[in-house]
Amino acid sequence: MAEIIQMLKTGQDDLAWFDSNLNTLVNKYNNKFIAFHNHEIIDFDNEVDKLMKKLKNNNIDTSNVFIKFVSKIKAIL
Repeated sequence: MAEIIQMLKTGQDDLAWFDSNLNTLVNKYNNKFIAFHNHEIIDFDNEVDKLMKKLKNNNIDTSNVFIKFVSKIKAIL
């Protein structure tokens, strides 16, 4: 149970980091998918499928990684 709570806290912390660093990330990774964990960019690509393949090829456990699309254009849903 403690492990699950820690994973949730880490995830919330990573998402807060993403939000607070969005401007910097957009300047560097505009129109790309980024994979990040523990406040660190692991990899990026123009296509999410290619990014997932690169993560898998590098033996990265994608269950602990966030993947977000970074763009200067804000999506309205």
